Amino acid sequence: MKYRNTKRKRIALLLLIITSVNILTPSVSYALTSGPVQPETKGFQPAGVSDMVDLSSGDFKYNIPLLDIDGYPINLNYASGVGVDDEASWVGLGWSLNPGSINRQVRGLPDDFLGDKVETDHWTKPKETVGGRITAKFELLGSGTSLLPASSLYPSIGGTLTYGIYSDNYTGIGAELGVNAGISLMRSNDDAKVAGLGFDVLSDTQKGVGGSAAFDMPIGQKVVGDLLEISGFSTSIGMNTRSGLKSATLGLSFSANPGLSIPGEIGSTITYNTEPISPKVQIPYHTSYNSYNIDLGLAGFLSFGGGGLTGYKNVRQVKSEQAINPGYGFLYADLGKTNPTALMDFIRENENPIIPTIPNLAVPVQMPDLFSYSSQSGSGQFRLYRGGTGIYFDNEVQDEYDSNSLGGDIGLSPVGVHGGLTYNNQTSKTTGSKWTSENGYQTYGEFQSRSTTDPNSQHVYFRPVGEKNLMDAPVLGYMGNTDAVEVSIAGKSALPGFRKAANFYTSVSRS
Repeated sequence: MKYRNTKRKRIALLLLIITSVNILTPSVSYALTSGPVQPETKGFQPAGVSDMVDLSSGDFKYNIPLLDIDGYPINLNYASGVGVDDEASWVGLGWSLNPGSINRQVRGLPDDFLGDKVETDHWTKPKETVGGRITAKFELLGSGTSLLPASSLYPSIGGTLTYGIYSDNYTGIGAELGVNAGISLMRSNDDAKVAGLGFDVLSDTQKGVGGSAAFDMPIGQKVVGDLLEISGFSTSIGMNTRSGLKSATLGLSFSANPGLSIPGEIGSTITYNTEPISPKVQIPYHTSYNSYNIDLGLAGFLSFGGGGLTGYKNVRQVKSEQAINPGYGFLYADLGKTNPTALMDFIRENENPIIPTIPNLAVPVQMPDLFSYSSQSGSGQFRLYRGGTGIYFDNEVQDEYDSNSLGGDIGLSPVGVHGGLTYNNQTSKTTGSKWTSENGYQTYGEFQSRSTTDPNSQHVYFRPVGEKNLMDAPVLGYMGNTDAVEVSIAGKSALPGFRKAANFYTSVSRS
């Protein structure tokens, strides 16, 4: 019995505390609606209403005509059923004197932004990664030797074993273990590669296990005049336990250059999608990387062995915590098209990483404000429309990267000892901006400006949502009618025209 009374007291005390908290500090829900609405807007009634009883709820309501302005009636109405959360209008509780209203829902930037300054304060904790690696490597028959017969083939074997530990202030402590090995078939007289096979495996406690394998083989080479013609075959594949198949390459290459120089190969590559990421905030970042290493090697008869220690620190942080950019709403998008730092009124749908060999890009979605109206003649919605097409772009940002590396090496061999010290400093900047160079589509696809010669031309106009209108037949034909089209691309240049979209699949059939 004593146990039961104690349990009831605890439950009663808990309920008393909860009730007291709700009375003294009532909870308030924020950002669940579009904001407070004036009572006049909620209580609008058309002037022609004659029923004094609401047929659905039984509440009393009354309508008093006051005056008429050029055929537009103004009325005073009353509706009962006032709740505890309702506010009194300027003519009394439950009463409303409202000739009509227009409610604007701002989406993205306000449509009437004309270079208005948009201040963005952005700060994230600097991402710091500190770590070290131990590396051991070996090589057997790394180059031809005079002891081997001329034009004979011999295998060259090499490999690297790496173990590292790092600490990241975002993801914690991690470790990595990597193995890289390869074998090449070489020709002794010129140390030319006949075929090569290699693989590498890297196990990371935070990124999973990744590996790749590659095979390459020159098919042939010959000298024709002053040209060296080289053809070859290569294939590779990459995998990761967390993101699956990463890439696959299968291709043939051919090159011919004067001066007996061997150029870079050309071939075909198939790259598979990567894991999704969050949309990038257009904020500039600064990255600094510092590394220190020392290597020790020992060379012997037809072999080489060595090892090394590496320490590094990588810091990525926001370049500037405050950014001020001019914002251009949908109404004045044509005036912001020439400003590289402008903020345009759009968002991207299903944004993914941009990979050159994947044609799937996030779709830009314009964000015009939505207007809702109520009047004696009815109610509805309207929004802003633009004539023609437009090119959306992100504001220009410039990321900076600083790299400093200091290293030393000591080599031992039967013929002597050598050592060296290296220091490397590298500074680079990456700028992301609107595509303007070699973009022939830009001349025809930009937002249209106001015409100074044709007064009947409307580059921007308001229209009720859902209103039907006739399409311009020539423009529709130029756009490919109902076919999916894409901008014509030739190399790295965009052409001023459309072509039928490739690799486009749909289940909709045209009768």
